[in-house]
Amino acid sequence: MIDFFKAKILNTKIIEENLIGNGLLHYKAKYDSEKNKKLEYPKIIEEDGLKLVITEHFGYLSGSLHKFNNLHFHQGDQNYNDFKYSDLKYLIPYIEESLTIGDINKLIQLEVGFNIQTNYDPKKFIINNVYLLDFQEPTKITYHKNGGITKEFSKTDLILKIYDKGKQYKLTENILRIEIRITKSRFLKSMNLYSLKDITNKDKLYYLFKKLLEEFEPLIILDTDWKDKVSIEDKQALNEFLDPKYWANLKYQRSYKVRKNRKDKFYAILEKYNLEKQKISLMHEMGEKFVKFINEQKQPHYEFPK
Repeated sequence: MIDFFKAKILNTKIIEENLIGNGLLHYKAKYDSEKNKKLEYPKIIEEDGLKLVITEHFGYLSGSLHKFNNLHFHQGDQNYNDFKYSDLKYLIPYIEESLTIGDINKLIQLEVGFNIQTNYDPKKFIINNVYLLDFQEPTKITYHKNGGITKEFSKTDLILKIYDKGKQYKLTENILRIEIRITKSRFLKSMNLYSLKDITNKDKLYYLFKKLLEEFEPLIILDTDWKDKVSIEDKQALNEFLDPKYWANLKYQRSYKVRKNRKDKFYAILEKYNLEKQKISLMHEMGEKFVKFINEQKQPHYEFPK
């Protein structure tokens, strides 16, 4: 569930004195070609997918907790399997203690998502079935060298991403990745997420999961066979409604009441033909993944807040 993170480290002098000074950590330094010497700062330390950058006054720790866990336990340089709550619960204090950063850190970015196995090709699904978010086109579409694709929808404080995780790692399995990356610390603060230790709190993980569903729910995803199910008239209407330029023009040319009427008509067609079965299935899959994650075997059973 939890993957990428970035935290501001406030006591880097301890790291420099205890670990670098005693030769327990080795760092890279930038080179000043004009002065023909290494710069004292920044000091860059990379280990098992985590990156620590130390400046003169503070530092930044970032990377994939999921990959770090797999590398740490010799499961490969990958994050396509399921990341367990017990792994998360172990890793955070391990990182805090081994880097001597304690809990004096400030969480500033966080990624939350799930890897979902599908019986269809995620790439084709993303290209042909994932359309708009809040009636706006993707902010960014990336075609990868490995044959995969990513669609990103950026908002003020976060990015919703959906991509082909299986092709990223050249797997035979179909794995669809759905995630949000929270990019502003103010948003994390609003959810009472201040430091790394907060992401081991099950209540806070539950609210992160709810936020993921909340951001995913407005994503317009139509079933693969939708064009075969609707009438010619409704197909023409849907083709118009699925064009982001249509909504952009409508925003400046028509009133709020007209725009709402058109959106209601769009959703009425989706309901008439039941065209969101795959989307609903993905939301159920994420729910099941979260329950399995949070109520992992050998862990105390989690009671969901009412």
